[in-house]
Amino acid sequence: MATGYSDITYVLASQGLLAPAFLVMILNIWSTAQGCVYSGSLSLGNTLSIDRKYLVIGFGALGTLGAVLGFYNYFGQFINFLATTIPALGGVFIADYLVTYRNGYPSLDGGMIPQVKWQAFLAWGLGIAANYLSFGIGQVNSILVAFLMEAGLSLWIEKIRNVNNTKIVSENV
Repeated sequence: MATGYSDITYVLASQGLLAPAFLVMILNIWSTAQGCVYSGSLSLGNTLSIDRKYLVIGFGALGTLGAVLGFYNYFGQFINFLATTIPALGGVFIADYLVTYRNGYPSLDGGMIPQVKWQAFLAWGLGIAANYLSFGIGQVNSILVAFLMEAGLSLWIEKIRNVNNTKIVSENV
């Protein structure tokens, strides 16, 4: 309180304890970054079948490059970008779970799950656009629009498939 800073690094430095302040800063950043690199390399390594040590080296190189290029100066803009784009994904996922696969997910071996669901990308884009509406809460608007679009498009596509399957069956009989 006496120093006027809330960050422990500044408090220690203002008291002439620059070396301990530097050590505290390094250990703080190291502990946080280590957990992020571990979980990121473990997840991506299992997903892409890449050895974790290469991912850790790659993440370290990207982090160092980002620091050298001054990514920190753009971090607020990056967080705003994520806050605009990520909520709509939640709406798409919820609609996919509650509407498209309400009776359970089909077997992965059956080939019933499409490789790409283009309507999900459309719903996501419209959800992102809804974030900029001038009423309500932007992120809630985003989730709702993405949910409604994904649900509506999925039901519409399912109806078209059922009509086409009925025509094929009746023509074969």
